[in-house]
Amino acid sequence: MELKVIQLLSSAPLRADPWNHTIPLFEVLDVREWSIIVTPEWGFGHWEPCASIEEYLEYARQLLQGLAFMHQKGIIHVIVEYMPLSHSPDTLAEMRKIERELNLPDGSLLSTCQIKPIHRRSLGQKSAHIITKFTTTKAANQSIRDGIIVAGKCTWARRMKREPHQCLKCQRYNSRVHQPG
Repeated sequence: MELKVIQLLSSAPLRADPWNHTIPLFEVLDVREWSIIVTPEWGFGHWEPCASIEEYLEYARQLLQGLAFMHQKGIIHVIVEYMPLSHSPDTLAEMRKIERELNLPDGSLLSTCQIKPIHRRSLGQKSAHIITKFTTTKAANQSIRDGIIVAGKCTWARRMKREPHQCLKCQRYNSRVHQPG
């Protein structure tokens, strides 16, 4: 999870929304290069099976409500390909610079993170793919249309592809048989 997304979802107006099922954020402790988030106890580290069908249905309902809530609040994911490694995805100044170059309002770019962990990079690698989170559809579409310039290099963005939908009733992918309407 990313700090900025958790902070946004824990803000007072969003916290009051009954569809917001994210774990509340109490505090952020900055220790050197790390940010430690303080939240209520979240469980025992493993998922305990539900005791009844009703509990499974309630779990699924809350999960789907939470996904719909994030989508409604405009957290839009875009992949930026071949971003130079000189770009530091965790730096707020870098994100604000990208917003200025695209003429986007401050705060339009919520966060960026590299897809591949640093320890899995090949020796001499010069670029990497990153996931960006935008707060508006307009900002995401503009980055896809115009590209993003970082360190003098124009990088291209694309929409993240969705996973195929699996019907909960028949377990088939992209099934239209059991869909309402």
